[in-house]
Amino acid sequence: MFTLNYAGGQLRPTNHLYKMTLTNGTTVMGSEPVFDSMFLSLAKFQKIQNGEFNPYILVDVIVLIVSLGELQNLEANNKHTTKLEFEIRDETLLGHVKILIVEW
Repeated sequence: MFTLNYAGGQLRPTNHLYKMTLTNGTTVMGSEPVFDSMFLSLAKFQKIQNGEFNPYILVDVIVLIVSLGELQNLEANNKHTTKLEFEIRDETLLGHVKILIVEW
């Protein structure tokens, strides 16, 4: 079982009009590929940094974690929250294309 819903909201998970969501009753089974072509549309870091993507639509990337900071427990707006900083590099492994991520 799955549901099909409009892919709207502030941050869209896809550039398609609809998104498919698996439910608790969903059974996932392995299968042979229907075709051998690359089915992923992976974003290049350079295009992310140049602002070539819609900032409200999530993109797929394959990354290498270059550095990982400590998980910090902080207070922001009178609420406890956690902060994690890490630096990632794309699959080209070029040292000059790195992105620092701060996850709250």
